[in-house]
Amino acid sequence: MSVIHAYLAKSSSPYSYERLASELSAYFDFETKNGLEIAASANPFTKEKYVILRWPGWSFTAHLAVL
Repeated sequence: MSVIHAYLAKSSSPYSYERLASELSAYFDFETKNGLEIAASANPFTKEKYVILRWPGWSFTAHLAVL
């Protein structure tokens, strides 16, 4: 599993995990035919949200934080 953390300045326009998932889906549209799935999700224990990208055999998560 790979993880990317994106740090946003407080002055940035509002950004949600749903928006990130949508934008990544548009960017990686060519990969959907290779099994890519992109969705916003949450840790069931901590309720921390993140975006998960899944290909057959591996996954990748993206986390946002405001500085």
